[in-house]
Amino acid sequence: MLGMANQHGPGASFAWAVVAAFCVHACDSGAVRTGEDGHVQPEPLGPPDAVFPGDFGYVHTAVELPDGRVLVADPLGKALYRVDMDDGTRTVVGRVGEGPGEYQQPDAVWPFRGDSILLVDLGNARLVRIGPDLVFGGSRPIAVFAGDDATVMVLPDAVDGEGNAYVPVLGGYPPPDSGAILRVGTATATVDTVARYKLREYEVTETDDGTYVIPIRLSPQDAWGIAADGSVVIARAGHYGVNWIARNGTVSHGDTIPYARLPVTTAEMEEDLRASQRHGGIVMDMGVREDGTRAANFARGGFGPPDEEVDYDDYN
Repeated sequence: MLGMANQHGPGASFAWAVVAAFCVHACDSGAVRTGEDGHVQPEPLGPPDAVFPGDFGYVHTAVELPDGRVLVADPLGKALYRVDMDDGTRTVVGRVGEGPGEYQQPDAVWPFRGDSILLVDLGNARLVRIGPDLVFGGSRPIAVFAGDDATVMVLPDAVDGEGNAYVPVLGGYPPPDSGAILRVGTATATVDTVARYKLREYEVTETDDGTYVIPIRLSPQDAWGIAADGSVVIARAGHYGVNWIARNGTVSHGDTIPYARLPVTTAEMEEDLRASQRHGGIVMDMGVREDGTRAANFARGGFGPPDEEVDYDDYN
């Protein structure tokens, strides 16, 4: 595990963890540590193997390179870095611009087909393939215009070994209680729904001025990820167990894990709000060009630490 120190704004420091490798316990009774009450006990991760001393605006993905260095996208710093954890140094890869080898806002990097890397360039609204030598290759638009005039924005939450991107779909009104996980072929632009998962809860308020939909922060929701072979793994919040969904649709249900409910602390509420303020979320602007073709522009913007006190009514 690699750690990165990060600062955003005066007097505010945050710890970023970039996971280079992780261990998965075997699915047998001896692999899980339980207490006297039968509940699963936390397993400490231990100290990081290395810590980078520099600052980053916002980091949420990184890719380990063949030589052990790490490729990091910093959308708020508008830079793509090759980071050497051993030497504590970093080098900017590419430059800001709209042409080849350039980007406007590098938001994320993912392991891609073979030994290449997929760069999500929000500012230029494109996905860029980067070779293992960090030379920029071909690109494709982030927006995929599927059938029935539907638009899918390929902002991946995961990428499998074949280069398929996996995108969550959350929308709708009234707010749905579940979201879809879409598999998008980055080469073919095909779109398939591979699974559904529980979303966090929302509070809907009707007023004379309109309808307000407010997410309930830190409310229980499923988490999901993608294996290299395209299998979907979903950690279910309802029964606290894990489901595996194979590429052929076969579902394997893991055991329900006993757990003790813990109250959400004030510190956790404050950090949740600070985290959302830091990365600012992704803003999308859809429009039509002069030639009549559609265009989509994206940007991520942090707003810094909140200047006012947390409204804890937004939390359960």
